[in-house]
Amino acid sequence: MEARGKFYNLPEELLTKIAGCFVAEATSPRSKDLKTLRLSSPRFAYLKVIQKAVFLNIRFPTSVDHLARLEQIDINRIAPFVKTISFKAQTHGSTQDKELLCSERLRAAWTRLLRALPVLEKAYLWSYDSPESQSQPQSKETNLETSTPAQMGDALIAAAVACLLSSGARIRKLQVCCEITGAQNWPSVPGWEGLDLSKLENVTYRPDPDCTANQVTTENAEAQAAANLCAMFHKCHGWIRKLKIYGDCVLLWPGEEIVNLPELRYLKLEYCGVHVRNLGSWLPNMPSLQHFEVEGTHDTERDLTTWLHVFNAIRDHPRNKSGIRVVFHQAAPFNGALISLDYVTNQYEETLSWYEDVLRGQVEDDPWVDAHNYIMLYMVGEVGYNDSLRMWLEDDD
Repeated sequence: MEARGKFYNLPEELLTKIAGCFVAEATSPRSKDLKTLRLSSPRFAYLKVIQKAVFLNIRFPTSVDHLARLEQIDINRIAPFVKTISFKAQTHGSTQDKELLCSERLRAAWTRLLRALPVLEKAYLWSYDSPESQSQPQSKETNLETSTPAQMGDALIAAAVACLLSSGARIRKLQVCCEITGAQNWPSVPGWEGLDLSKLENVTYRPDPDCTANQVTTENAEAQAAANLCAMFHKCHGWIRKLKIYGDCVLLWPGEEIVNLPELRYLKLEYCGVHVRNLGSWLPNMPSLQHFEVEGTHDTERDLTTWLHVFNAIRDHPRNKSGIRVVFHQAAPFNGALISLDYVTNQYEETLSWYEDVLRGQVEDDPWVDAHNYIMLYMVGEVGYNDSLRMWLEDDD
């Protein structure tokens, strides 16, 4: 008892240092060590450093059981620590789960909690498999209701929009990583017009369209995905600083419409179809760009010379002389060969020295092996569209 009394008399500063070691080593806010530490003593349970780590992110799963818990929870105690909300839809949800997503009961519960979060900054929209859905086979009736996962994703987006609007939350970071039908038009979602995204500065867009859900064609799904992004950009164009688009699915970007993104500093396109000609038109409208990355993408036009539109846009970009990091990682399959390069536009002295040695005949170049060097020098204005680039881009073999 005496030892216990001494523990309870320890200063908060010392307990914070002890807990800080566990927080630093924790792999996630819900790590077993942090949970154990909180349960070991009320002094640890209500320690700010632990509460900040454990309650940084709270989840809103879509099931009747989880909703009942959310309706009963007193959020005020942890509200000052919550910065991230994860809206989650089951990929194999039942018809009841989908109806729940569309219900006023769920939206009222979500809105109540959102209103109580004074430091909320991030919203994530995810699809997930629940243990129950994985263990229970779908009935024939459910199978007839095709593409339930994609329909759940559409319903999740609609519910999140409605609740963010009703709560007045102004998020700074958004991730959309859920299955969708490819037919949903975001501006037509109830509440979209009034949704305030004026403070949104970080966007990750990784939808997973299932075009069979509403018999949507691949082309229409691609066009709708691009249009939805534009609709979002119109709401945050003056603030967005970071944009990542992933497309291990049906996704082609950008579309024909161009939106000025004056504050965008970081753009990454990964494993998606790139409309290269349109991308070349978008880049000049990103005057603050500092990082441009393309990984594992493919040119849907199958005309390799269209990449000149992108190269020219970088070459003429207002930040070219100040420095833009340009990264191609196994991207843009030129004549069947993937290209990889990583350089900063105002740091190319070594490559320029190599090219000067080529001109002096001191080293031999190979257009196929040294293609990345020629692209680099072209994008900084040191070489024109020379025979080496022409051979590489226009070869039909």
